[in-house]
Amino acid sequence: MIGRMAIDSGYIHPARRGQSGSLYDGPRPQFRTSPPESTGAEANYLAKQVEMRSPMVFCLLGGERVEGVIEYYDRDIIKVARTGLAGLILRKETIAYMHKNESTRRKRPRN
Repeated sequence: MIGRMAIDSGYIHPARRGQSGSLYDGPRPQFRTSPPESTGAEANYLAKQVEMRSPMVFCLLGGERVEGVIEYYDRDIIKVARTGLAGLILRKETIAYMHKNESTRRKRPRN
């Protein structure tokens, strides 16, 4: 038995076109947008620390350590109020990391 054979008749089928006249009339592909530059998590964290007046420790890139309370912050700086010393304005780019100062934290009474 002979298998199926394709016969070339020389006929060229015209391209199927949608209503818009383009070759592709399906749904447009969805492109991802780039992620936002800021999620707002940093601003929320800093706002909470300002409101609670939490004692903080700032470890700077040069190895220095600054302790105080966040008084003000914006996109580029954090203003730190220190007891008995002059306040400081720290550029965020100079801060390696920061955390709450656990040694001066108020102790909760146990039930």
